[in-house]
Amino acid sequence: IPYLRRKGINKINLLVLTHPHLDHLEGLLPILREFKVDMVLDSGLICDISEYREFISIIKEKNIPYYQANAGDNFVFSKNMEMLLLNPIYTSNIYNESDFNNASIVVKLFYKNSKFLFTGDIEEIAEKRMLVWQNNLKSDILKVAHHGSSSSSSLEFVNEVDPIIAVISVGKNNFGHPSPKIIERLEDKNIKVYRTDENGTIIIRTDGKKYWVRTLR
Repeated sequence: IPYLRRKGINKINLLVLTHPHLDHLEGLLPILREFKVDMVLDSGLICDISEYREFISIIKEKNIPYYQANAGDNFVFSKNMEMLLLNPIYTSNIYNESDFNNASIVVKLFYKNSKFLFTGDIEEIAEKRMLVWQNNLKSDILKVAHHGSSSSSSLEFVNEVDPIIAVISVGKNNFGHPSPKIIERLEDKNIKVYRTDENGTIIIRTDGKKYWVRTLR
């Protein structure tokens, strides 16, 4: 939020809750409260915790358009930018609470010729299902799934995505994340790895062809 404020940003075009686990949900509440949000995209998974109830309550109170994600949904924002959803492949009532990670919304974002893949907390079981997307997985920038956990980023999935940059969102001493095995897997493929526990805030800019990465601590 401080970074958005410094940049003079007071409106969020699209807010995505990948799945209703607290580490993904809690930080969205002040954004919903303090910013104008044009649209909310949710997995549709219902979680009986006070934070999720507040999330839904704010959306209703502010009359924000709300959409439940399904794989294959496509959103066109302009002639240069669009978004394709690659997960959840199944409807939300298929998943139970122990499988919420694999129901995470996965977003493929296109800007001109640039491609970003945001993977939530999916694990290998969801990655295998998503291989049906084949070339649609190919992306320049990968937000690594589940904080770099060893339960995600299977070799087959990483090979299909084939990114040039990988970003790991992780706090210090975060349940052993990221896994050294996953870091090694990415670096063995000459993928440049950035991680928030070491690099701080990671900002990636693109003109649709080239990329510029900046880190802030």
